Amino acid sequence: MYNLATVNTEEYSIPDSLNLRGFNFSDEKHLFHQLDHIHGVIIRQKKGKDPSSNFELMLSIKRHSSLPIWIIDETENRVNRKLTIELGAIGVLDPKFSDEEMFVLIKNTMDLIYPKALQNSVKKTTTNNLQLNAQNQSIKVPNQTEVSLTNLEYKLLALLDTRVNQAFTYENIYSSIWNSKKETELSEKKYRIANMIFHIRNKLKQHDINPNVLRTVRSVGYLLDTNVKIIHNERGGGNWGTTNM
Repeated sequence: MYNLATVNTEEYSIPDSLNLRGFNFSDEKHLFHQLDHIHGVIIRQKKGKDPSSNFELMLSIKRHSSLPIWIIDETENRVNRKLTIELGAIGVLDPKFSDEEMFVLIKNTMDLIYPKALQNSVKKTTTNNLQLNAQNQSIKVPNQTEVSLTNLEYKLLALLDTRVNQAFTYENIYSSIWNSKKETELSEKKYRIANMIFHIRNKLKQHDINPNVLRTVRSVGYLLDTNVKIIHNERGGGNWGTTNM
C-alpha cells in the first residue's frame, strides 16, 4: 500500500483497484512531519502562480528524503518544466490526464521503485495486530470477522495508522479526508469527523472489537491507540461500554 501526498491540488478520485492512499496536505509542516510514512508526492503548479515556492518545496523534500515527486504543470512554460525536471521531479504530468490515467501511471512507477513487500495491500498496526485491507476497505483482527468500512471511514483509519498513538488534529483529519477547498467552520469539521468516528466505533463493537482503539484526545482530535485490549477472551462476551466522541 502506497501513501501518496498531494499538495496544492484539487480533490482526486483514486480508483479502488489501485494500491494507493491519497492524503492532501495544505500545511507544509504537516507534510514534513509525515514524510517517513509517505511514498510519493504530487505537487500542482497552477497557471499564473509563481513557481518558486514549489521549487523550494521540492528541494526541501529532496533534502529530507529520496521520495519520487510528480508535478502537475498547468503553466505550459517549457523553461519551468525543464527546471522542474532538473530539480529532481520524476515526471511532469499533463493536467489533461484523467485521474485514472494519472494514478495508474504513478502506481506503475511506484511498483518499479519499491520492493514487493510494500505492495501488499494488507497492513498490520504496530502492536495490537489490527489489519487494514485496502483492497476490501476493511479492518479486522486475526480469527475475527472482517469489518467492512466506507471509503471515507477506511481513509480515516488509514490516516491514523500512519502515526499510531499520536493524535491527529481535527484540521489534519478534515483536510486529509475531504480535500475540500470550501471554507468550513471548525465546529462543522468536528461534527463530521465525530459522526464518522461514531459509526466506525459502532461497527467495531458489533464485531467484538474494542471501539476504544479510536481514542479521543480532548480539544485536539483522535488517535489510533495500539495499547488497548482489542478483543474479548470469548467472542460476544461482555460490553465495551460507552466511548467519548
